[in-house]
Amino acid sequence: MPEDDRWILQPMEDVYLGDGAYLHYDGQGYELRANSHDNPTDRVYLEDAVARRLVSYIQATEKAKGAT
Repeated sequence: MPEDDRWILQPMEDVYLGDGAYLHYDGQGYELRANSHDNPTDRVYLEDAVARRLVSYIQATEKAKGAT
């Protein structure tokens, strides 16, 4: 993904990721929300370190898939 301003979330901003998933940023961590950004059916809060770990796993897996 390009690293330009459109990928930078501001505090209290929500963005639709696709597949019914929304990402909310509260200024300190990230909350994944399911099915609605206003009234989600499920929520998972990720502190910065956990969010970085998640991204690392995804990036490594995608890189490995490309290497095969």
